[in-house]
Amino acid sequence: MDDEPNKLTREVLEQTGDKKEITIMQESEVGLTSKQLAAKTHEVMNISINTRKLREQYLYPLSNMGIINMIKSTINRNENIYSPVEDSVFSIFDDDKDSRLTIVDSDLWPSKSVLEKEYGIIIEQEDKRGLENCIFQRYKVLDIDGIEISVSELIDKYLSNPEICFKRQNTIITSDNGPTSEDQKK
Repeated sequence: MDDEPNKLTREVLEQTGDKKEITIMQESEVGLTSKQLAAKTHEVMNISINTRKLREQYLYPLSNMGIINMIKSTINRNENIYSPVEDSVFSIFDDDKDSRLTIVDSDLWPSKSVLEKEYGIIIEQEDKRGLENCIFQRYKVLDIDGIEISVSELIDKYLSNPEICFKRQNTIITSDNGPTSEDQKK
């Protein structure tokens, strides 16, 4: 996408006989029309899509989610101009090369005690719901082979290495659950 708004221009002849292009109208914002987007989609991806389908399936939903801007075209009032929302490019990851989630609060680090507590609460709540609905069954935790295991065994077997999915924020951690800032430097 150009850094300049779309323009409506005309070529005119000067008194000297030279041709000159003048701007008649210019969009107020930098962006593309659905016709331009459909043409570029065909050019780049070799996918033919009509402008109505492009608007209904992609542009309107993206605009409703706040990912792209949609403003009325100054040049053609029957068309809209679409552009990315400046703040919409975000990531839940701090580093593009590291797809682990950052844990800010050291008390929430998924240590064995935190996981046992959370899984225990879930199982207790499900057991209570069963009793309230007169369903007399006990909820069980099963491993991949269908064998009943305890919450502690589940965590030891499948969730014992949270560093695969999580990383700590670069602050001093004083909790018993995690390393100090000295350990993070290693």
